[in-house]
Amino acid sequence: MAPPASRRDLFTGAADDYHRHRSGLPPEVVSLLAPLLGTPGARRLLDLGTGTGLVVDALLPHLDEAIGVDPEPEMVAVARREVADPRVRWVVAAAEDFRPDDGWAAELVTVCRAFHWMDPDAVLARLAEHASSTATVAVMGDASVWTSTQPWKQEVRALIQSFLGERRRAGSGVGPADGRRHEDVLAASPFGRVEQVTVPVVHERSIDSVAGYLRSTSFAAPRLFGDRLPAFDAALRTLLAEHAVDGVVRDENVFGVLLARR
Repeated sequence: MAPPASRRDLFTGAADDYHRHRSGLPPEVVSLLAPLLGTPGARRLLDLGTGTGLVVDALLPHLDEAIGVDPEPEMVAVARREVADPRVRWVVAAAEDFRPDDGWAAELVTVCRAFHWMDPDAVLARLAEHASSTATVAVMGDASVWTSTQPWKQEVRALIQSFLGERRRAGSGVGPADGRRHEDVLAASPFGRVEQVTVPVVHERSIDSVAGYLRSTSFAAPRLFGDRLPAFDAALRTLLAEHAVDGVVRDENVFGVLLARR
């Protein structure tokens, strides 16, 4: 699957909300990934689709060098601001196009909540050329409001559809159409030995936090609503208030990690 031509506008204007309202890595996932970074002194991380650097930030105490790559300049600017560390290099580039300097080989490559926006076959073929021969590729993420089966999230999805139409929006286009499962893509790649780990997670979110999370998504970005944004925001807050207890909504999710090796 080729990435959508409009990928660079998927998260335009969303970087600050993304950093404030997207969840980072669960502690269990940090504990799972940290030993995969390699030998102290040469623990190298390549984070593709880094966004605002949430993965790099979570693994910072365990690494020696990292490169965070994202095609959205606003995201990378926030990452540089929020995760300012001399061990980390931030690069504005598509994952399909990025190649590290000669001699730099990551022991752990992470892709969090971004694999579906990439051309996975091209990304994995390129990683086979420049990642360490013993590298692990970790493709991970949790269910978004759009895909969740939790009742209040399904109601939020229906509300979004009532304003923007049935098809999932994705910036100026529509959502990715590749129907292949991530685990099948990995299994058919040079990183064909795949292990799956799932971690249940629960977050207690304020109504403002849920609204901020939606602002950070490609399918409910404020610009998509035009002059109907105030009406959507009011309807959203009314819906969430019906599910909140003392102003807090219970967000139940599962964080999945696919570990792929050669």
